[in-house]
Parts: sequence; C-alpha cells; structure tokens
Amino acid sequence: MMKQTQWLVRLVGMLLCMTLLVGCASEESAQTDPQQDQVDAKAWETVVAQCGEHSLTNATLSYYFWSGYAAFLNYYDSSAQVYLDLYKPLNEQQYSDDMTWEDYFINNALTAFRQYSAVCDLAQERGYTLSEANAKLLENLEQELLATAQEMGFESAQDYLQTNYGPGATVENYRAYMADYLMVREYIAAAQQEYNFTEQQIEENYDQNASSYAERGVEKEDQVMASVRYLALFSYDQPLETEALGTVTAGEVFEMLMTQWEESEDHSEEAFMKLGEEWSNYGVVQNYVEQMRPNGGNVEEIEDWVFDQERKAGDYLALESDHGYFLVYYSKPCDHPYWYEQSLYDLQYSAFSAIVNEKIESMDFSFEADQIVIAQSQDLYAASE
Repeated sequence: MMKQTQWLVRLVGMLLCMTLLVGCASEESAQTDPQQDQVDAKAWETVVAQCGEHSLTNATLSYYFWSGYAAFLNYYDSSAQVYLDLYKPLNEQQYSDDMTWEDYFINNALTAFRQYSAVCDLAQERGYTLSEANAKLLENLEQELLATAQEMGFESAQDYLQTNYGPGATVENYRAYMADYLMVREYIAAAQQEYNFTEQQIEENYDQNASSYAERGVEKEDQVMASVRYLALFSYDQPLETEALGTVTAGEVFEMLMTQWEESEDHSEEAFMKLGEEWSNYGVVQNYVEQMRPNGGNVEEIEDWVFDQERKAGDYLALESDHGYFLVYYSKPCDHPYWYEQSLYDLQYSAFSAIVNEKIESMDFSFEADQIVIAQSQDLYAASE
C-alpha cells in the first residue's frame, strides 16, 4: 500500500523492474538536447522506434525512460547514490567506457517497449481483453491524475505530466501508454497461471536456488500468508472534484463508504467485492486484493491486524492513518507459505518468459538513435534529492 502521490509512477515501475531475459536493444548514444524548451514541438511526436506494428514516439519514450529511472531509484533506495550522482544530468555520467547512464536508461526503455509490444500481441492473438476494473481505471485516469496534480499544487493533469515526463506528455498519450501497461500486467498474470507444476518441482526449484532466495529474503520456513481485500482512499490536502459525488474530501468519502458497509446486512466477501467495484467506479477509491505476508512492507497497523492470532475469515478493519483511509477485509489464510508461492511464481514466470522472448525475436525491430530526444523530468530529479 502506498500514498496516492506515488501510485502511478510506482505502478509503472513495477513492470519495468522485470527482466524477460532480453538483452539491451542497443548501446548507441541518442542525440539529446538538454534545452528541451527549444526542441521543436514536432520532435515529441517523431517515431523513433518500431516493433512489429507498434510505434514509439519521443513523447512515449519519456514514459518508459523516466519510469525506468524511478524504478531504479525505488529498487536501490538510498544506495542508488553509489551508482548515480542524483544532482547531475544522466548524459554527463558514465555507466561504462562507451555508455552514459542516459544511454543505459534509453536501452532499458527500448527493451521494455519491445516487451510490451510482444505481450500485447500475444494477448491479442489469444483474444484477451482488459478486465472491466482496468477499463474503468483508464476511463477515470484523467480524474485520478488531476487529483494527484491538485495535491501537489499543479493546475492541471497535463502540467503534472509534463513536469514528470517533459513537454510531449499529454493525458491522451499517457492513457495510451497506461492501456498497454495494464494489458501487459494483466495478461502476464493470467497467462502465467496456465503453467502447472507439482509440489516436488516447486520444492526442488527452491532447494536448487536456495542461496539466491536467501539473498532475496525468502527463507524456507512455514511463514503464514493471508489473502485480504482492501479499499484505500489516500489523504489529500485539497477537496476532490468528482462527477458522481461532487466536491468531497477523502474523509467524507470514507465516511459514506463505511456507512453503506456497516448498514448492510450482508458482510460476505462477495458483498465486499461488489462494494469495491461500486466505489472504485467513482474514481477516488482504489480496490485491491493481495496475498499478504508478515513484514511485507504494508501499513504496520494493517499487518498487525491481519496476523493477529484471533483473526478469522469475514473480519474487517476500518483504519484512518497517515497513509490514508482503509477498509480491509480478511478473506482466509493462504494454502502455502511464502517460499512456496515465490518458487511457483518463478517457475511460471520462466516458462512464460520463454514464450515472450520467442515472440520478441519474431518481430521486426528498428530505431533511430539520432532522432531520440530525452525530456528532462523536473519532478523525478527533484524527488531523488
């Protein structure tokens, strides 16, 4: 769980952290102009890469590039400064003898673009369509962006996007990027579930890679996990303008949500799911389902409540904290410990990655290094300071 100000950037960053065993697209340097205000507006719509039927403009490249940068900072946290000078432009820092850090993130961005293109094509070939919940998220995206922009003192969603991703960013091209992101994220999760492994295979995989798992903090122990659902409203400094509810604060929305839930005679999990679907449609409530583990980085009060020895299916928690407002529903304890789930995930991920890599290799790919322009992200540089 995280604050609303971080949600969109970290959401995209999660997938960019993944490696599908594909090498960097190129180590050639791009022609970048640090004076981005002087760049011709048409440059942002210039197509700089092509993968199969998918085109990448400089504007969309910025989403891949700066989301990858944010994911890097999030992954390494304070130790990122061992590798990068966070106060110095990336194209003035050497990653290697023949490659700057800007080149490194460009290569990562192009690799991610190829991955997205391949997975979107695989999904289309299977006739897979975006879930209703994610379709609604895209529909409400501008409202979500506006809420974040207002909290951070911007006048519009576009001002917020352009501070993060440069002059080429618009709500329209960001929505198109997020549509691909959500499809990739959703289809990967669905496709991986089709790969089945025996308990023996799962345990053997863990044992053969025990040292690697230990480095990731995944120990072979009977660490209980729990399946929970929760609705989250993140704290805002300013009232929210919503079409369905008018001008409201997060606290007022939470009060209405809790009133509806507590006055209902049906407190089943199905009823909670319907409640989440209804309120997420208003564009201010986030609806989650999660397999939670102790010390998993969630809100401390929620973890303490979930793993209380007296917890039972159907219990719920209403919480107001520094992170926002939460209504949490305890579904059940999970069938397997954390190490088991991680080993299974890795096996499924490896099997699906092979399919994606095969698809990537079958798709024509080209790019124009001398046409690439990297927008300077004022907000992400500032956030790293």
